Amino acid sequence: MSHSWDIQNSMVTATASEVIQQKHGICYAKTMLLAALLRTQSISVGFCYQRLLLFDSPEQGIVFIH
Repeated sequence: MSHSWDIQNSMVTATASEVIQQKHGICYAKTMLLAALLRTQSISVGFCYQRLLLFDSPEQGIVFIH
């Protein structure tokens, strides 16, 4: 599955089934697909994103770690 940014596709996929249908997604959507696939194998899974401030306020810049 391609990363949406890499193929310059502006469509936003949000669910595992959308990623399968469209064959692309951003990191979040591809993570949803991976979680769904692991759950079909009875593997418990969860995920989280962490938002870090680069400066004193979000307006000055943030970074998402995933």
